Amino acid sequence: MVHLDDVKVEHCMVNEEGQQKGCRTILQERGLWPSRYLRQYCNYSYNGLVAMLPEALASVSKATIRRHARKCFRYMDAYSMKNGQYLSMKQVEFAVRKYRRHRSVPNSILSEL
Repeated sequence: MVHLDDVKVEHCMVNEEGQQKGCRTILQERGLWPSRYLRQYCNYSYNGLVAMLPEALASVSKATIRRHARKCFRYMDAYSMKNGQYLSMKQVEFAVRKYRRHRSVPNSILSEL
């Protein structure tokens, strides 16, 4: 039996001609494709990258940068050794999704795993 959600997923993976969309197209539609700013204005040298980096960072809000930085800190903390053991990938995803307040994942959340 096909669920309605499955039909929606299949529909968004197909373009108007009925052909499957590429990964790049899907990511662009969902806003996940990397910014073109540096690729468009950089001359692909180290000095060019250093010169363009402040302008590229200025094109993104500080709130967005901080949000991504906090999430990275939570991932780094979840992947570090806890109580002499490492968490599996599923456990890390659960811990990062469940706890969003600070940069580290507390042991109380990890004990639920």
